[in-house]
Amino acid sequence: MTRIITHMEAPGVLDLVLTFRTQMPATMARVAAVIEADPSAPLQLSITGLAERAGTSPATVTRLCRLLGFSGYPALRVAAAQDVGRGDRDRAWLTDFGDSVAPGDPPSSVLSTLLNAQLVAVRETARQFDLAALSELAQRISRSRHFDVYAVAGSGLVGRELAARVQRLGVNAHAHTDHHSGLATAALLDEHCVALAISNSGDTADTLRMLSQATRRGAWTVAVTCSPDTPIAQAARQHITVASPHSDVQPDEVAARHAQLLTADLLYLLVAQADPARTARTLAATADAFA
Repeated sequence: MTRIITHMEAPGVLDLVLTFRTQMPATMARVAAVIEADPSAPLQLSITGLAERAGTSPATVTRLCRLLGFSGYPALRVAAAQDVGRGDRDRAWLTDFGDSVAPGDPPSSVLSTLLNAQLVAVRETARQFDLAALSELAQRISRSRHFDVYAVAGSGLVGRELAARVQRLGVNAHAHTDHHSGLATAALLDEHCVALAISNSGDTADTLRMLSQATRRGAWTVAVTCSPDTPIAQAARQHITVASPHSDVQPDEVAARHAQLLTADLLYLLVAQADPARTARTLAATADAFA
């Protein structure tokens, strides 16, 4: 007795075709071959059209449907549509999230994967810090006439956080997540200013344009990217590596953002140490403003 499968329960049509291939007579196998070659054929063709392409009859197509467990051609078409949609979703998932986390993974597995990726990123970033160079940079920021931070998208969140914190220390600090305002400000910088760009990939076009403008104006420019070989790093006078070099978690900023935050927090504290008296005075003043 043939088992009838509803379209809500049906496995992939192509998988079923391959499973039952050896049980098919020659005429039915020709229909199966058409579906193997083009799984979307049932969506594009009527039962007559599919039969004609296979060189057989509509009745043979119907018999194939029943062999595969479907009630008829309409049910097979619904299952084929689900297969195509599932394939599109799978491709979109892999593009956006990679293969470290699957749609069906339990929350505990997602947490473990994410935690591991972020720990690796933070530890690797800390290992590569040149603390002497960072201390010197903090001194430059503390003494600067103007401190710009350029960052867009996910990195922009870190950039705004860094600028806001440093501003509370009495530094004239500003974050630019829009390249129009960033370019306008960069054009007014000079050798008494510092400009820092944050980009995990190191090739964000808008961020590169802003930092390049600041470099041309003579500012001390710093790139915070995944590698010193990136375009933004090459456009800067100083580079700080923040990365998730061993992680497959996608998008990349999911793993890298905590490394960026570690860098921003360290710079903030080093700038605070650069002028302790001013830091105490400005933090007290800003605290009073909210009292």
